[in-house]
Amino acid sequence: MARYFRISDLRNGRSVRWDVVDAPVGSQVLFCEIESRVGMKPCPVNDIPYALEVDGWGELACIGETYEADDFEVEAISHEEYYDTIKY
Repeated sequence: MARYFRISDLRNGRSVRWDVVDAPVGSQVLFCEIESRVGMKPCPVNDIPYALEVDGWGELACIGETYEADDFEVEAISHEEYYDTIKY
């Protein structure tokens, strides 16, 4: 299972990286990150808020998997990719 995620903004017809996060299983980091960006907007497929949906997805996601929504996407990334991204 993945622990690191890249969150991207897909609005305005382009992909802009918002953030990379370290989200250990059970931490609710993904919930907080998505809720801060889209609020409690419901997923049109099942009316569950995206924040809850993505948090649950992240608990089981494997590296390379992507959760896609209309306004954003979340990609499970490797430990190495996470640390390469946050280097200063």
